[in-house]
Amino acid sequence: MTQTAIGLLQLLLMLAAAPMCAAWSARLRAWFQRRRGADLVRPYAGLRKLFAKEDLRPPEASVIFAAAPRAAFWATCLAAAVLPVWRPEALLQGPADFFLLAGALALGRFALSLGALGAPQVMYTTKGDANNSPDANPVAPGAVLGVYQARIPYGGYVLSALHQPITFILLIMIPVVYLVAVETRRRWIAIGEQEREAKDGGEGGRPW
Repeated sequence: MTQTAIGLLQLLLMLAAAPMCAAWSARLRAWFQRRRGADLVRPYAGLRKLFAKEDLRPPEASVIFAAAPRAAFWATCLAAAVLPVWRPEALLQGPADFFLLAGALALGRFALSLGALGAPQVMYTTKGDANNSPDANPVAPGAVLGVYQARIPYGGYVLSALHQPITFILLIMIPVVYLVAVETRRRWIAIGEQEREAKDGGEGGRPW
């Protein structure tokens, strides 16, 4: 009886201290980055708000989607029941407690992964700007490259022209030709001024 009570007390202590460990981890990261960090009781406030919220479940979700978080929680509790805290008497102890710990952690990870597969898949119905009706096949969110907000007249022609190799060459050559023309004009003017100065100097120094 005493061993079971100690093991149960250790389990409750670990469950109560788990949010504090996450808060301490975030606080240490903040200290290393020279930031203040959040309060240590913030995870408990988040849990209180989470349990006070309404249980929302999409109508398209399967039973696995709702059961996965609960299975992961109980698998974590099973893993915590194997670990001793301040006394060697754990709530669940035996010759294969290490395998039980590893199996419980793996079961929790598997439950979360399975719950993600049971979530309803979001699909979008798209429509081209030149089409009168939506596209036949819905697409996944990762295939959506942009969302229509406004229309720029002839903007597609400009974008199409910018993707052409000749446009890239022209965008590079026009500044180069402009710089060459400016530099040639400057040198032409400088040479003309030097010739005029040399001519004026020669005429002024000619003996009469």
